[in-house]
Amino acid sequence: MDLLRLPLVVLIEVFKNMEFHEKFLISLLSKRAKNIVRVTSTTSHLSVLFDFDLHIRWGHYSYDDVEEATDEWNFCIGGEMMRIGYYENGLTIEDHSFRQKLLLIGHLLDIFPKATFTVGFYESSEHKLMLEFMKMINQRRLPIKTLYFMLTSNSSELRSEILDECLEVTDYIMMHTAFPDDFVYTPSRPFKAEKMRILRQTPWFDLESFINCRSVSVQLSEHSQWTSQYWNSFFTNWMDSDAPLQRLMLHSMIESENRSILDEMRKQGSHNKTDVLMEMKRGNGSEFFIYHRPHFIDIYTKQAYLENLEEIEQRERNKKRMDDIRNNQ
Repeated sequence: MDLLRLPLVVLIEVFKNMEFHEKFLISLLSKRAKNIVRVTSTTSHLSVLFDFDLHIRWGHYSYDDVEEATDEWNFCIGGEMMRIGYYENGLTIEDHSFRQKLLLIGHLLDIFPKATFTVGFYESSEHKLMLEFMKMINQRRLPIKTLYFMLTSNSSELRSEILDECLEVTDYIMMHTAFPDDFVYTPSRPFKAEKMRILRQTPWFDLESFINCRSVSVQLSEHSQWTSQYWNSFFTNWMDSDAPLQRLMLHSMIESENRSILDEMRKQGSHNKTDVLMEMKRGNGSEFFIYHRPHFIDIYTKQAYLENLEEIEQRERNKKRMDDIRNNQ
């Protein structure tokens, strides 16, 4: 029986139960097969990792989760022959040209037009390929849920263009970067990710760029050049606005900068203080809670603080429940 001659309503159900590699293989049979895979496509998640090789995985992965190919086959995609490696949950392509990698990516975007994405960029990645991929995703208005951006060399001349394409990531961005000291990035609009985490920070960004995120974690280096005036201005703008930012974590700071930031926080309103917790009330009625240690400051809005307490209490309840189950066994 010719599978592709079944009615579309039947094919939709059939393809729902197929694995990623089965759909991919069928899409390579003919233009008609590729179109049927596309029109029967349902919402799915793809993970794309740019490392020494290009890895594409069906489903989610974390930035340290990479598998090796268990088999390799030759395919013709876009008129180009390429050898593609397979593993249980995805595929990989090695030692191929920039054009071939783009052809493979374009083919996958064509046959999975409702996909969402996790994306990982690593030190060894081809920066031009990274940029073109992000442009392809954003031009098609496909959601990138999670982005891991690991770039600690100073070599890329495309860093601003790549960062521009990261502005639309929706859920989580982790950036481990070490840009040149003279590099300053001014985005055309704020990042929109729910959570941002910045490691190995050099002063390449303005915290105002993250004001639309709900949670931001920044690792400040000892070379940070943000002044007391900068912190005062940022805190005032944030706390006088209705911005989505609910939690700001600042860590790995030198102690003098920690004291400077706390001094600027104290200027924002009246406060009650314990050894590690400061409760602050501003003239407009808004409330903030600040945890502080020698190398760590964690600033919450009242809403985020209460939510965090509830999460802690829920974890304690779950732990007690599990302990009771184990003790009764």
